[in-house]
Amino acid sequence: MSLVCSALNWSMWCRTFISYPFHHSTYWIVQFRTALAATLGCSASMLWVFGAGRVGLYRFASSLKFQPDEHVILPGYTCVVVPNAVHFAGAAIRYVDISPDTLNYTAEGLIGACNDKTRLLVLPANFGMEHGHEVLLRTLNDLKQKFPRLVVIADMAHALSDSTSGSIAQSVDAAFYSFEFSKCLTTGMGGALRINNAQLAKTFEANESDKPLERPSALLVIRQMLTVKTHLLAASGWSRVGRWSQGILRRLKLLYATPAEELSGTQPNAYPMQMSALGACLGLQQLKAYKETTRLRKQQSAEYQTLLQNHSAIEIPTIHADDSLLRFPVLMSPVLFEKGWTRSSLIEHIKKRTGLSVGVWFNDVIHPAGSFRHGYQIGNCPIGEEVAERMINLPLGRHADVSPYVLVKLKRALDEVIA
Repeated sequence: MSLVCSALNWSMWCRTFISYPFHHSTYWIVQFRTALAATLGCSASMLWVFGAGRVGLYRFASSLKFQPDEHVILPGYTCVVVPNAVHFAGAAIRYVDISPDTLNYTAEGLIGACNDKTRLLVLPANFGMEHGHEVLLRTLNDLKQKFPRLVVIADMAHALSDSTSGSIAQSVDAAFYSFEFSKCLTTGMGGALRINNAQLAKTFEANESDKPLERPSALLVIRQMLTVKTHLLAASGWSRVGRWSQGILRRLKLLYATPAEELSGTQPNAYPMQMSALGACLGLQQLKAYKETTRLRKQQSAEYQTLLQNHSAIEIPTIHADDSLLRFPVLMSPVLFEKGWTRSSLIEHIKKRTGLSVGVWFNDVIHPAGSFRHGYQIGNCPIGEEVAERMINLPLGRHADVSPYVLVKLKRALDEVIA
C-alpha cells in the first residue's frame, strides 16, 4: 500500500500530535495555508482551504453563477468527484477526449469543443504531468480572447509543484488541490483552492461570505486520523497490521472513505466543509520536508523511465523533467491482451515478482469504474476509454522501494509477460 501517504512518515506523524495541543486550531490553519502558499509560489491571500479538494471546485463553480444554457468542459479521463462537484454547482457537462501521450486535451479537441456557452474548463494534471503543455495553454489563451466568459481552472489533485519549477496552475484563472490519503500530501481529507484572477477572487470571496462552511465534527476528525494511521502502517512496511487495523475500523464504522452517495452522483450531507485543524497540522509537517519528497519522486520517476522506456510490454506517456509525479503511469501494450493478459493478471504478476504496489488510476473515464457518469455516453471519448482499459501505475514517494534490485525484478517480470 505504498501508493498512499507518500509524503508522510512516522516522525512527521509524531510531531503532529506532540505540537498540536500547544496552539489554537486557527493557528494551524493559518500556518498550513502560509506554508502551502510558499510551496506553490503564490500569496496566501490567493488560497482558501477546505475539507476536500472537490469542495474548492464546487464553491468556485458555484460562484460563477451558471446560466441555464452554459456548460463545463471536463476531460474524458477524470475522477468521479470532479463531475460531481460541477454538477452539484448546477452546471451541464461536456466531455472532451484526451491524447494518450499527454493524458490531457489536444489543442484541436478544445477548439472544436469550446463555444460561447462554455463557462468553465477544467484542465487536468493527471499523475502530476503538468509541463510541456505550451501549445495547449496558448490555445486556451486564444479561446479566452474569443470567448470572454470562459474561465479555466486546473485540476491539481495529483500535482503540488514547488515554486521554482513552474506549473499550469500559475497560467490559468484558478486551480484546486487535493490532500486526501493517496495524494501528494495528506491532511486526512482536505484540499485547497487557488485563484489567480483578481476579479474572480473578489466574486468568490463575496459568494463565500454568504455560505459559511460547516466545521468537521470531532468524530469525523478521529475517523480521518485513524484511517491515515492504518494507511501509514501499511505503507511503511506493516502491511498486515495495516490491513487488520482497517478491518477493525470498518467493523466499528470508523474507517473513512468517500461516501457511497458521491459514487452514485448524490451530494452527501455536509458536503461543503472546513479543513480540520489537526489535518492542517499534519499537512504542515509534510510541507516542511516537501522539497525532499519532490526530489525523491523525480529521482524514482527517472529510474523507472530509464528502465522501461523502450520495453515492448508497456507504453509510457511523455513525462517531462520538471514533472513531479504522484504515481508513474504505464499503459499495457495491446500485444499483452493478445497474449491473454488482463490488467488484474498483470498487476498480480508484478506484485508477486517484485512486491511493488500497483495502482489502477484511472480505470474508467469516470474513475472508479461503476461510478455515476453525469452526462457521459459510451463512445464520447474513445481514446479516454482505451487509456482507462490499459492504464496501471507504479508507486513513487517515501515508501516506494525503487531500489536497483527491485527494478531488475520489475524488468524481468515484464520480460516474462512479453516472452
